Amino acid sequence: MGYTKRSVRRAYKGVKKAARESTGVLDSGESALDAVERAVIVMEDDPNFNVGIGSALNEEGFVELDVIIVDGSSLDFGSVAAVRRIKNPILLARAIMERTHNN
Repeated sequence: MGYTKRSVRRAYKGVKKAARESTGVLDSGESALDAVERAVIVMEDDPNFNVGIGSALNEEGFVELDVIIVDGSSLDFGSVAAVRRIKNPILLARAIMERTHNN
């Protein structure tokens, strides 16, 4: 798939929105982990990226998503692979990180 000027502009706009929203999270005193989660949610919700609602279909015609989130200070992590019908898999990965012991 080739990139057009239009698709690059849309992607650039989406990245700027993700950066702006994650900066707002940091400015409000929340953690870097919260800011990363917010940025990923913005991108998952944007059809211009190959994540979330913009994902490519697998061989069977389904969207399957993989994601991992890591807390750099504790090295705790949460991940999911090949999940279907999850709007924001980053939220599921974070819940796994916070509710299970995986280190």
